[in-house]
Amino acid sequence: MNTNAITFNLYEIDKNLQVQNGDLIAICGRPAIGKTALALTLIFNNLDGADDKRCLLVSFDAGNTELTAKFDAFFMEKKPNFNEDYLPCAGIINWLFEERLIIETTVLTPVNKLCQLIKKLAKANKIDFVVIDYLQLMIGSKKHNTHQEEIHEIVSTLKETAKDTNLPIIITSQVPRLNTEATPKNIFPNNDFSSIIDKFIILQDLITEEPLSNSNIPPVDIDIYNNKSSAISTQIGFNTTTFKFVNI
Repeated sequence: MNTNAITFNLYEIDKNLQVQNGDLIAICGRPAIGKTALALTLIFNNLDGADDKRCLLVSFDAGNTELTAKFDAFFMEKKPNFNEDYLPCAGIINWLFEERLIIETTVLTPVNKLCQLIKKLAKANKIDFVVIDYLQLMIGSKKHNTHQEEIHEIVSTLKETAKDTNLPIIITSQVPRLNTEATPKNIFPNNDFSSIIDKFIILQDLITEEPLSNSNIPPVDIDIYNNKSSAISTQIGFNTTTFKFVNI
């Protein structure tokens, strides 16, 4: 199995997290902490690399225009423009990576249909990795008695798809309000999803809007779980102008 199938191009993550083909990796954190920003940073850094990786981005939260504006901010180094008149086709990300980034913005696509798309693109050799934003907005392929049962079906189906396609799948996930630091066990207390998800990146600290120093790059505390039993705690930077994660 190929190690380092993709890299974040963030030193502290790449040093401590070995991404393998077939992995299901969760980026977890509370609302507005930067889960989507980290996922988009991962996509950008792989598409902008020398080896021309290709990605399927599935968003159950943001539309194509919003995603395009966020990507463009990475290039232009200014806050993204979310104006309704901002056309996705005019975005830098669209023409620069048009053959290497597929964006699917959806709301009611069940997980089995989504995984069929992933397998179809993988079979046609059109993608090297998948990013899904985010878990709690996805729907199962059948009725369930509880939402936890539905989430379990979704996670299991995604892991099976990652294994079948031999592609890494990265999914963002909300963390419930806790009185302690989040861990794989207490993020999903009613189901042992940590036995299905291979690796976790958990963002622990909220990003502040207060004036910042050090080139506008505050440190963000993260915990990396490579083996699910013990965490490696470290920090990465966040640029509040471009909404992009960077090395510090």
